[in-house]
Amino acid sequence: MKSIKLLFLLIITISTAYSMSIPSNTGEAQAQSSKYELKWPSSSSHIQDIFKTIEVEEKSQNSNHANNFLIFLLLFVASVVYANYYIHNHYSQDAANDLVGFPIQTFNAIFVFFLIYQLEFTSQQSQKLQEKSLARNLSLFTQQVVVDRWEDEAMQNPGLNDMYESIFSKSGGDNNNFYTEEEWEQLNIPVKYTPYKGNEEQWHYAAKFIQELVNIVRMFELEKKFQINNMEDLKKSTEGKFAGWITCFRMYLKDPIVRNVWEQYKFRHVNPKFSAWVQFYITDVIDNDPLFFNKHKDKWNKSIDRELNKKHK
Repeated sequence: MKSIKLLFLLIITISTAYSMSIPSNTGEAQAQSSKYELKWPSSSSHIQDIFKTIEVEEKSQNSNHANNFLIFLLLFVASVVYANYYIHNHYSQDAANDLVGFPIQTFNAIFVFFLIYQLEFTSQQSQKLQEKSLARNLSLFTQQVVVDRWEDEAMQNPGLNDMYESIFSKSGGDNNNFYTEEEWEQLNIPVKYTPYKGNEEQWHYAAKFIQELVNIVRMFELEKKFQINNMEDLKKSTEGKFAGWITCFRMYLKDPIVRNVWEQYKFRHVNPKFSAWVQFYITDVIDNDPLFFNKHKDKWNKSIDRELNKKHK
């Protein structure tokens, strides 16, 4: 009877761990992210559909792991019950306690520590999923509000130009105008000054790009994949799956109007760390090497040749 009680205690412990493990990784995050659910415009709906598909696949994989664990649990319990029954009937209750009860007690103690670890791990995973979900929804939200509304409506309605300048120039200082040429020269940026007046349409286009740059970096966690002041990561920024994106960022910010907009708008995008990331991976790269794009093209062509000359094994 003692071994049977231990078995029931073991079953309860494992069942508790099972019920509190994998499903909570997504359930809590889903509940949290539902606060930010919006009806996205057509310009953002395709991106959202892609991420919903990814989330469904992740949940499906978690469900498969949970089912496998449950099957293992049932087989394990059945084996222990049979072993206890056999030893008890063919030898003695003491033998059953020694050969079955003690291992179960030991296993149960180990499993309690595992459960504590699993709860902590689950909590961390849930928090990471919440952060990812929030980053995705925040990017989609700003795509709708900033790109599709604020900048697009200002671009389509020139009568808003003075009001637009009065509002958005505040991020660069306490005045109602964007930088003057004299203020721009004081920044010591190797890019010519471009005023807002006379370039309003291009200015709004540049502002759209900058917000989309922010959204892309945030959605794909590029700040984590490419660390500030990490020279190895800087080298990798021209290679791999994100090389095209980062090259596009550098192409855009090489343009004088885009650079003028960025240097005045960066104070309202994400946080100072993000501005530092853009400086390290984008603006410093193109400012410090006037021949960067020629070198990038040559390096790209050499990489193409290496791929074409590879021999299949």
